[in-house]
Amino acid sequence: MLLTKRELRKREQERFIATASRKFDEEAKIVWAERDLVKKKKLAIETIVDNFQYPAKAEQFRDKINRAKQGKDVDKLVADVVLFAHGEKVL
Repeated sequence: MLLTKRELRKREQERFIATASRKFDEEAKIVWAERDLVKKKKLAIETIVDNFQYPAKAEQFRDKINRAKQGKDVDKLVADVVLFAHGEKVL
């Protein structure tokens, strides 16, 4: 069974998206595990928000994370970014 170029391109794109999603999820878990608020904010911005594909939304998340007062607030924002990146949440 031979695949067309279009089918091959689609499969390659699906593999890329799956790999990127796993990487994004792993980075989120690292942020959620951090206890120190300052480190948590820095990790969230450097690993998650800076790699976000929508620059305008990334800036909004960056501002919200910088204003967060508690670790659980940062965790919720990171969860929102992950869900938004997967297309499961509309903000």
